[in-house]
Amino acid sequence: MLTFICTADPYEEPPMCVVNTALSVMAHDYPTEKLSVYVSDDGGSKLTLFAFMEAARFAAQWLPYCRKNKIVERCPEAYFKSHHSSFDPDFDQIKMIYESMRARVENAVQTGTIHCDYITNEGESEVFSRWTDEFTPHNHPPVVQVLLERSKDEDVTGHMMPNLVYVSRGKSMNMPHNFKAGALNVLSTGCFFRRGVFFGGPSLETPEPNHQQLNSKWGIEMGLSYGKLVEDFYTGYLLQCKGWKSIFCNRKRPAFLGNSPIDLHSSLNQLMRWSVGLLEVAFCRYSPIAFSVKSMNLLPGLCYAHLAFSSLLSIPITIYAFVPQLALLNSASIFPKASDPWFLLYIFLFLGSHGQECLEFMLAGETIQRWWNNQRMWTIRGLSCFTFALVTCIQKFICISTFGFSVTSKMH
Repeated sequence: MLTFICTADPYEEPPMCVVNTALSVMAHDYPTEKLSVYVSDDGGSKLTLFAFMEAARFAAQWLPYCRKNKIVERCPEAYFKSHHSSFDPDFDQIKMIYESMRARVENAVQTGTIHCDYITNEGESEVFSRWTDEFTPHNHPPVVQVLLERSKDEDVTGHMMPNLVYVSRGKSMNMPHNFKAGALNVLSTGCFFRRGVFFGGPSLETPEPNHQQLNSKWGIEMGLSYGKLVEDFYTGYLLQCKGWKSIFCNRKRPAFLGNSPIDLHSSLNQLMRWSVGLLEVAFCRYSPIAFSVKSMNLLPGLCYAHLAFSSLLSIPITIYAFVPQLALLNSASIFPKASDPWFLLYIFLFLGSHGQECLEFMLAGETIQRWWNNQRMWTIRGLSCFTFALVTCIQKFICISTFGFSVTSKMH
């Protein structure tokens, strides 16, 4: 099983969060000889590489501890928060090792430098010597560092360890890098997808990728699709149109938990980026409103169309936000009176739509408070993200400006 973990900025996406993800995957109850973990660092940060060097050393202790105690919650941070010492010396020792590792990584991120005391051998010094003054997140040579190799590395009990590889693709200011889709395509793989999906069909042989060359099939006929800010949505949509089927796996116990933006500004920034990307798909040559209806079943086609065109809701939401106030100022009546025979229909539609969504939230195990917050965010999105995304797309289509990519903060 090949598992790929993406990151781009050690200051917006804390390396310890990424490290915890990798450690939980490496400790997965799966044959070690078939397990490999690749870390795709699109920011090319030596701080992220240092964090995973520390993780590789800690894994030699953590993996046998999980096997010995049959740990289910294999993410160290989550495990130590939910469990406390019960006079177990092994627990206290492994927690102390983890806290020591975390302190070194967080200190390196805070200071922006890797202290010489943290470097254990000349090989590590040689690796970090690649980061010169000319090395920037947007202009640097490729970096591939094998941190653990199952044919060589063993844990403290003598068991082989899964492969752990750090990858940062080369970037140049003179060539497009296609954001996350380009980073994932550099890895020649399908992650949790079947490989045949990304190489044009199950009968094709796996090609050797060369993503730094222009005019290749990568991003067009193979791999994740380029050209849209929502490359995951766009790629999945095109695969569905080609006849591939997807399966919805909704386990009671989540396999993975992720971090979301921590404040309203970061959340709206991320939602606006998604909205711009969805509108790009909505008005491209493979628009779901037409292409999907011919290429897949009507219902999933309409679902894709609903998501792609969702930003257009900003128009009625904005009208509804201002028209009642304007009508009130001008003493105009726009709502039916209680004595109107049609008044009951309006009440039924209002309560029915909100009641149905509230019921869906409750059936999914959510609370009424969570539903109410979602209603508030829906209004905020309609008057901000959706509106600005629509304006941005119009500007892009008439060649006034383009929308850039920025990593949203996951810092707590």
